[in-house]
Amino acid sequence: MMAEEVVVVIGAGGIGIAIARRQGFGKTLLLADFNDKTLNAAAAELRRASYSAEIHFVDVSSRESVKELADAAAALGNVVQVVNTACLSPNMAKVERLLQVDLYGAAVVFEEFERVIAPGGAGLMRQ
Repeated sequence: MMAEEVVVVIGAGGIGIAIARRQGFGKTLLLADFNDKTLNAAAAELRRASYSAEIHFVDVSSRESVKELADAAAALGNVVQVVNTACLSPNMAKVERLLQVDLYGAAVVFEEFERVIAPGGAGLMRQ
C-alpha cells in the first residue's frame, strides 16, 4: 500500500483554507492553528467538501509545539507540502508577539519540517 501524501497548512483562516482546497484534494490535509474555533471550523468546512482533513493545535512561536506538529504530520504519511500562512499584522498584536510569530515562527516551521519533508517536497510561507 502506498503511503498517503500529506499537505500541512499552518493558519486555518481564509487564505489557509483556499490553499488547502487547491493543494489538498486526494491528499491528507493536516490543518494547524493557534485558534481552536478557527481550526475546527476550517476542518468541518473541508470535510463537508470531501477532503480528508486532520487538525492539530500549534503555536508557531514554540519550537516544541512545531516539533509536535511535524511529528504528527510525518505519522500521517509522506509530507509533500508545508504551507505556513500563520502571521500577525501590527494592528493584531504588539511588536514582540508579531516578531515571535512572523519571524521566529517562520524559521522554526521550516527548521522542524526539514526533518520530515519527503524528497521533492516543498515549503511555502505567506507573509
